[in-house]
Amino acid sequence: MDGEKLVVIGFFTFVLPVSWMFASAYFKRWNRRMEQEDQPPPGLPAELDALRSRVGELEERLDFTERMLTQQQENARLTEGK
Repeated sequence: MDGEKLVVIGFFTFVLPVSWMFASAYFKRWNRRMEQEDQPPPGLPAELDALRSRVGELEERLDFTERMLTQQQENARLTEGK
């Protein structure tokens, strides 16, 4: 019986506080890592601006190509109708 009491007392005085310290340190480190991952990389805004401008240029080229194809189709219909 005295051995069981000694194990219980040892658990509550040593094992539990030490495991609590390790768990606390682990979760603090984990929270810091999560906060760092939430921040965007340093060059991301500039890269997004460059991609937006490239997409805008592609939209303009696509609009131009669609207009040219439409004009060619209309011209072909007009010449066939003569």
